[in-house]
Amino acid sequence: MDSNAEYSEISRFVLQLMTKEKDLQSFLDELYARYGMPVIVTDMAYRLIAYGGSRPCADPLWQKLIDSGAAEPETVINEYFGDGFTDRMITSDGPVDATWGVNADYPQCTCTVKTEGSAEGCCSVLYMDRERLDFALELNAAAAAATSVYLSTGRYKSGHDYKPERAAIARFLLENPDTPISLLYGTEFYRTEKLTPGYMAAVISPKEPNPARMQNVLTCIRAKYPQMLYIYKGSDAYLFFWNLRSEKQKEKLLEELRSDAQGKLSLVIGVSGLFGDAQERGLYIEQARLAMECGRKGCGDNDIKTLCYYDCYVDILLRLGYDVISPENLVLPEIKTLQDYDRENNTGFFASLECYLDEYCDISNAAAKLFIHRNSLFYRLSKCEDIMGLSLKDKDVRRKLSLCCSILRLKENEHSKK
Repeated sequence: MDSNAEYSEISRFVLQLMTKEKDLQSFLDELYARYGMPVIVTDMAYRLIAYGGSRPCADPLWQKLIDSGAAEPETVINEYFGDGFTDRMITSDGPVDATWGVNADYPQCTCTVKTEGSAEGCCSVLYMDRERLDFALELNAAAAAATSVYLSTGRYKSGHDYKPERAAIARFLLENPDTPISLLYGTEFYRTEKLTPGYMAAVISPKEPNPARMQNVLTCIRAKYPQMLYIYKGSDAYLFFWNLRSEKQKEKLLEELRSDAQGKLSLVIGVSGLFGDAQERGLYIEQARLAMECGRKGCGDNDIKTLCYYDCYVDILLRLGYDVISPENLVLPEIKTLQDYDRENNTGFFASLECYLDEYCDISNAAAKLFIHRNSLFYRLSKCEDIMGLSLKDKDVRRKLSLCCSILRLKENEHSKK
């Protein structure tokens, strides 16, 4: 049988199977029964989705993956990435022969599985007989195309479900941040996920674009934090998290993200502050983007830099200027807390703090300018510290607060001239 006839036969059989078999596992079992070549499907983090083939499997790495549900991290970094399997797979338009390196004794081919243009997994065929490579490549292509349909329609049994509606929700939240969140209320996604407050935005930018490695990192973090959505903008990934209940949980997530990227990519990760109103997500997406842009400079070959917006607030303003930043993001949360306290209690602590900073933290000069005793100013500054939760003894804190006050005064003067 020539190759065209073989491909036609494979295509007809695959189409017949897809109309008969309701889930991916049954499909792969039938495919193996027909052609005798084991087929395995994983997500981009090399976690098992389905396997059709002999047990035990001839390839020991496949067998470990089948037994544990995921490839060992050392295998992913040292073999799949280190030997170039993943990079070659993701840059190819179709199946590629992967019989080298750790696979040298276990001839196999592999290709990406794409849903809505995004690489969501990989499909591999173990053909063993090197004379059957061409047939295996045809089988791999047909199996990957079918797998894409099964993943997109949710017709498979796995603990790592790809849900196509998540992609649409991700675009809604991250591409259209001004769209009312209430439009989601009637969706199955919202009823299931709830989008509990404790939101955070992040932007991940690789020093050198590498779609395979980036997708692997995102898939790994999504496995640990399923309450996350993401989209790509060019080579950068924009992420939206919810249900982060504390700064401690946020820091743990960021540590997991850095750990998952270690040895795979050089990254700059910009992170917003935590927030409680999803309708304001546009401001926090901006925070994450600005932090990422601030961190791009000086990123080394093996660096994974994480920058939180408020931690690099001064650098962002000095490098980018205040006129490219939303007015809401110019106000530090501690300053906003102090201003809110003044409005609610008819006090003037913010004015006292501003005067103290304008006088270069000289108590005597600031007290004289405010026409109050030095002890009174000490009291007011102590109250400011309590309300803001900051120590004015920290020079970096004073520098940040002083810049914020100066920006607010500039904005106020600009407004008064209009």
